Amino acid sequence: MKELDAVIAAIREQIDAAYQRGFAAGAEDMRGRILQLAQAEVRPRSALADMFAHQQPAQARRLGDIFGEMNAKRAPRGSVGRMINQILAEHPEGLIIAEVEGLAPQYDAEVAIKSIGNELRRFEGERYRRDERGKWFLASGNAEKETAGMP
Repeated sequence: MKELDAVIAAIREQIDAAYQRGFAAGAEDMRGRILQLAQAEVRPRSALADMFAHQQPAQARRLGDIFGEMNAKRAPRGSVGRMINQILAEHPEGLIIAEVEGLAPQYDAEVAIKSIGNELRRFEGERYRRDERGKWFLASGNAEKETAGMP
């Protein structure tokens, strides 16, 4: 057993030494590359780079407009829950989240698809229940109470 421990210790020492050599070689290589780049000639900008630099602010403005529009399109408060209640009431056999998300635009186009899973998980055990197959149902007695105000 002592011989095996000695062999293991020797191997560990060799591995540690190899790691240290690799680390030192990597550090030296990185230092050499940095020095090489620092001494390299700076090339003038290409016409393509100038063209891209000119267009970039306009692209940034357009992206800002898009994100602003996305944030402005929020469904009215409570509409996600009302929509889910209506869908699940009409499908008492239960639905998986993807099925509810697939039906959602038919009920309310303003609701963000990702809000559906969030709503179901947030109110699991209160408004909704999930079976072992991942199908969602209205919690007992929730159908009449929650869908009464639906248009």
